[in-house]
Amino acid sequence: MPRPLLWITVMSDASIDRVNRGDWPDLLARLFSWILLAAIGVFLVNNVLSLAFDWPGISPVFFAKDPGVPSWIQLLVYVAGFVGAVVYVLFKPSTLFEGGWIFDL
Repeated sequence: MPRPLLWITVMSDASIDRVNRGDWPDLLARLFSWILLAAIGVFLVNNVLSLAFDWPGISPVFFAKDPGVPSWIQLLVYVAGFVGAVVYVLFKPSTLFEGGWIFDL
């Protein structure tokens, strides 16, 4: 069966180690991508809260004497997105190579 066009083979020597699922490069790439997706989602939620509902944003937490509850809630939403992404990556196994026609090994 011919390989898809997106398949790139750079390893021709069988003695070179491959990156397996669960190894640190796999984990690091998944952490980076899921944290980035969570940050984008939280950024959009934060924009809705700031622009539509006139919430102050997270800058008063760092620069004001009394930031107020809405600023802390917005900061905690960022922290929850980061923690949620890390927990998802650590407790959900990588399924990139299972069931995908492009990534069929």
